[in-house]
This record gives sequence, structure tokens and C-alpha cells, in this order.
Amino acid sequence: MALLQMNFGDNRMYPSMFPMALPLKDIEHPSNLDVLCGRGGASLKHNGNQLYRKLVGLNKAQYTTCPKPEKLKISKSIV
Repeated sequence: MALLQMNFGDNRMYPSMFPMALPLKDIEHPSNLDVLCGRGGASLKHNGNQLYRKLVGLNKAQYTTCPKPEKLKISKSIV
């Protein structure tokens, strides 16, 4: 099974992958790879959110047709 992924060439540790690695308070300037939570235009237009939605869309067809263990792999590849 081939998963669609994007490589950003960035060595940061992402909070979703390492929940205890980084404190997440006082972040004043999220990067273009961060996903913002919230409603409305700011989060919809943020580059990280747009990229996230694109990755989800690219993997949606494969996700809906694969067995449950493969779904977990697809989800982890996106996050």
C-alpha cells in the first residue's frame, strides 16, 4: 500500500506525534505547517490547515476502501 505523504525537509518535532516533547503555551507565531484549531476564516485560510485538508483529501479514497489496520497507518502518515 502506498501512502501519499509530503516531505517538508524540516526536523521539528510535531506535538501530535510527540505529545510530551514540547510545551504548547505562549505560541505567538504559528508556522505555515502548524494546524490551527478554531472556527471561521483565520483557521480556514491558514496554510497549515489548507495543507492538512489537502492531505486528507488525497488519502480519502484509499482510506474508505482499506481494512481497519491500514486506516491507522494512513491516519498516522497524515498527522
